[in-house]
Amino acid sequence: MFLKRTGPPLGGFLYSSVFAAALCLISPFLAAQEGISEPAEINPETETQYKAAFGKFQRSDVAGALDDLRRIAANDPKMIPPRLILAQWYTNLKNPSAVRLSLEKAVEESPDDPEAYILLAENGLRQGEWAAADLLLRRAEELLNDGRVWANPGRKDRLAVLQLKNDVVLNQVRENWREMQRCLGELWKRGEKTPETCRLIGVSYFHLGEPAKARQWFAQAHKMSPETEFSADLMMARLGLATGDRAAAQEALEAARKNEPDAPEVLNLSLVIALDAGEMNRVKALADKLESADPANPATLKTCGIASLYLEDYPRAEALFTEGLRLQPGNPEMVNGLVLALCEQNDAEKTRQAVRHATENLQRQGRNPEYMATLGWALYKAGQREQALSLLQQSAAEGRLSSQTAYYLAEVLRAGGRTDDARELLNASVSGGAPFTKQAAAQNLLRHLK
Repeated sequence: MFLKRTGPPLGGFLYSSVFAAALCLISPFLAAQEGISEPAEINPETETQYKAAFGKFQRSDVAGALDDLRRIAANDPKMIPPRLILAQWYTNLKNPSAVRLSLEKAVEESPDDPEAYILLAENGLRQGEWAAADLLLRRAEELLNDGRVWANPGRKDRLAVLQLKNDVVLNQVRENWREMQRCLGELWKRGEKTPETCRLIGVSYFHLGEPAKARQWFAQAHKMSPETEFSADLMMARLGLATGDRAAAQEALEAARKNEPDAPEVLNLSLVIALDAGEMNRVKALADKLESADPANPATLKTCGIASLYLEDYPRAEALFTEGLRLQPGNPEMVNGLVLALCEQNDAEKTRQAVRHATENLQRQGRNPEYMATLGWALYKAGQREQALSLLQQSAAEGRLSSQTAYYLAEVLRAGGRTDDARELLNASVSGGAPFTKQAAAQNLLRHLK
């Protein structure tokens, strides 16, 4: 067979996206990135020169702006490297490729300044480039601890915190919980006594098999910020579900339900657990109740939209994801859900819209295997089987093969006469354990091919 499974079976990508969003398991530190340092406090003469440099940049005279910044930096030891200032300006223009190029140039021109290494590492973490990010962070750590006297000690402290936050993210995705906890302890000592830090310390204790300590830290996070942090019971339920301990998740959810039975976050997680257990008889009632309780929340719209996909209520899913995108324009998971809702309605115009949305989403998100599979399915629905097959095969080669993608690929192969390959994929798809939105279709097709 041309395709080998590269990991344990997974549910459909929309199923897993519920947990990525609802469980908040990835560190918030990437989203809360403070950005590039301000240049420095500038005296009136330097300020005039700085404004002149910025004016040249605005007129697309980047070389002239860079020359001006270098002259300013030559007389001001507190100023950050000129290439970092360019990166800051490009960030404000939302030009990520120019930001990355400026950071790479900053490393070349100012190899002893740690900031560009940290920011490049952060970009690598966002792209899933763990090894590269690790190397960059270790170099930044060396530079921060090399014993030099900094002209601006406050900047050194800020960069040390930023480096530790990125290390937390790196260790979390690598599931190195002990090292993640050490980094969080260092952040705590440096004054980062925030709800986010408490929550992540709790996550580390949970994965280290110390649930009592995990609960204590979750409770502290909730106490510090009850408006934004989940209760300890809800966090324990979410983590139990994410790690496959359904019994523990249900027990913690029941405890949360006693205190706040109609709270949107309790209803949301109840719906996720019903989807996880394949209890479709409860899904619709829970989705209706959640939507009624919290209709303007993007998280509610997304979870209810996914539930509608499971229930094959595609017009409802379309409406929910469309409203979600009105509140969160460009959200990739919302776009992904909308594409699937559109292309399942047997409407030529909606299918064309699905292909367009899926194409744009993939272009924005890079080679994401889930969004690649969605585009492949939309193309198949649009009658472009060969293009669909190519994309689905690429998606399968990019990462672990989800049950959902396995079904898509099986259907396309069956349509091309490759029945044996389709049957093999369908067997893998339906044996995955976790439910997915096309599970019934996969089972029906497998019965037909047998």
